[in-house]
Amino acid sequence: MLFAEVILLLLAFAGEDDSLDGKELSVEIRNGNHRAFRAFYDKHYPGLYRFMVSRGMSHDEAADLVQNAFIMIWEKRSDIDDDKS
Repeated sequence: MLFAEVILLLLAFAGEDDSLDGKELSVEIRNGNHRAFRAFYDKHYPGLYRFMVSRGMSHDEAADLVQNAFIMIWEKRSDIDDDKS
């Protein structure tokens, strides 16, 4: 699975969260709130990691790929569209 596909999968997971907390998290992440990003990470990392391993990746490869996806999201947080997140 390509890195871009992992990013899309992660964003799809995030987009499934229509709760007020999910919307608030996206706004807070966009504003640079480290706690909000940590909550997002804690919620989505385990499932995405397990999914990557189930697709045949080694544990190390999956951990690296998922970690890099989260890093990219943090670095691009100013591009988050609050209406679509």
